[in-house]
Amino acid sequence: MLKALVALAPLLFSATLCRAQARSTQASELEYTKELVNLISALQKNPWRGWGAGTEVTVRYIVDRDAAGKPLGKEQPEMVFKVTETDKLLEITQVVKGKPLTNESLVKDQSGLDVASRRVAEPTSAELEIDGFKLACLLTEMAFREIPGGARVTKEWVLASNPSILLRKEVNGEGWRITSARVKKTIADKEFSCLEIKESMKFYSDGPSESVTTRYRCPGVPGHAAEEIQELFRIKKGQRSSTPFQVVHQKVVEIKLPVSLR
Repeated sequence: MLKALVALAPLLFSATLCRAQARSTQASELEYTKELVNLISALQKNPWRGWGAGTEVTVRYIVDRDAAGKPLGKEQPEMVFKVTETDKLLEITQVVKGKPLTNESLVKDQSGLDVASRRVAEPTSAELEIDGFKLACLLTEMAFREIPGGARVTKEWVLASNPSILLRKEVNGEGWRITSARVKKTIADKEFSCLEIKESMKFYSDGPSESVTTRYRCPGVPGHAAEEIQELFRIKKGQRSSTPFQVVHQKVVEIKLPVSLR
């Protein structure tokens, strides 16, 4: 009897350990999902609303180079985004050949991350992996006829536990998806929590090409855009080149806030 109990002890311990690990994993997933929902919900809001008049964001163009040191982009003047009237007016200024060029935009016309479309088809169960977590999703596929001929097929993956949270979207096989919710970006010595989004799109320019854009969106940054890297690749014999032929790299380097928001 004693031998039987001794033999059974490791099995009981193993079962208890597995249950503890399962509970720990479930708790981690719930915590991560809450973190993800809070971040995306904040980024779905108007990115300039609530920032007071005098708020400024400076965006610099970074010239990346290939392995041989060849520049993959051109020098471009910095852009300064400035809220001139709270929740109403936003101006964007670039100094070109010593002359400032300014355009105005309405704050109400600025949009945050996409939200799920109105459901017109019954979704199916799906799964997306982000930051090592396999998230239960609902996948909706919608097809619309286009004139002349053809069809526009849209696919959307939303979080099953919160269908307002859109995690991935494709139109005819091309689109974007959230790839991380745990990226940190530093702007002027201050660290921000960011969402990483990757988008791909094929186009034709001196031959078949593909654009791959990585965006970093942070709710703590006025305008939400902390950094954006667009890489352009050639496609030969159906395969994308291993290195880009052009890169457009934009990064926020300075944020100025009015005294009331500091």
